[in-house]
Amino acid sequence: METTELKIWNSVTGSMDIATLTFDQQVQGFVEVCIPGGEKRLARKGDLFSSLTDIRKELEKDNLFILCEGSRRDVAPSGMSRQMGGGRRSYRLALGRQALRSDLVDIFDPINESEVSTVAEQKDFYINWVKSLG
Repeated sequence: METTELKIWNSVTGSMDIATLTFDQQVQGFVEVCIPGGEKRLARKGDLFSSLTDIRKELEKDNLFILCEGSRRDVAPSGMSRQMGGGRRSYRLALGRQALRSDLVDIFDPINESEVSTVAEQKDFYINWVKSLG
């Protein structure tokens, strides 16, 4: 089990706080986020990326965004990264170009609020990326 701290951003007020994120890819993608005030969100999907996505959906209802690579619109895992690495590493995608090994990022690495997206925006980007490959 690993723990890290990440910024959590409120898109309405612009305020930043620190969230504690605990994860374990050996336990069916266990991810738990503890936000200031003691509130916890937990997901246990097949991989870390799926669990993070579920938690992001819940936090979005409160205009809260976890500032990590897994929250960028242009980041998505491959089937192999989900199976072999538990979804911890995903690809930063570019329209019209196949993902390369050098495009792999750790989904829990920090990002700025200008880089964060909603789950819906991330899914739309992935669909457009697939179409762009022809």
